[in-house]
Amino acid sequence: MTRRNAQAFVTPPEKRAALKLQDGRQLAWSEWGPADGIPVLFCTGAGMSSWLGFGAGDLASLNLRLICIDRPGLGSSDPHARKTLSSWADDVEAFIHANALGPVLAVGFSQGSVFALALAWRGLVDAIAIVSGQDELTHPSFQSLLHPDVAVMVTAAQQDPMGFEQRFAQMATADGLWQLIMGMSAPCDRQLYESDAFGAAYRQALQEGFAQGS
Repeated sequence: MTRRNAQAFVTPPEKRAALKLQDGRQLAWSEWGPADGIPVLFCTGAGMSSWLGFGAGDLASLNLRLICIDRPGLGSSDPHARKTLSSWADDVEAFIHANALGPVLAVGFSQGSVFALALAWRGLVDAIAIVSGQDELTHPSFQSLLHPDVAVMVTAAQQDPMGFEQRFAQMATADGLWQLIMGMSAPCDRQLYESDAFGAAYRQALQEGFAQGS
């Protein structure tokens, strides 16, 4: 993606709303595209709110309605004290029923891949697409492929889970995650991240994602 077409590819949400769940929590979302289009649930990457959608300029012609939900504790969605992949599927099932959606598709980006797979496992979506999905980084076949910084983090998490969580929480901020990603990205990716259109939208999503803390 070039700097020029990034402007049309990434646009602010056309609608932002929230649903009150049965347990009293708020589940917030953003959306783009025609209201009667085929719903596509976008599961964002680590620390991101629902601000960052994609393909806005093509949604109308494809009759797609892109919906991005703030996962519990991110953006404007209330935290869930015992959050699991199963509770995430429960929340999305409530969202689908409340909005009378169907059939539903999903896209999982990076860390969002496991959340999209959870929806497929529950049978809530008809199909999913995984984009640059985060895999099980402790698997032996990945050891030689990991960026050195990632390899160090994986080893630390295995050897001292509690200590690693405490240390990581200290840098788990919008700026901290931005610096981590910039430091591990290839030059071609950094060019996009640092572009005026995409970079601003991505940093907005991170700022909102960490608005309630780490």
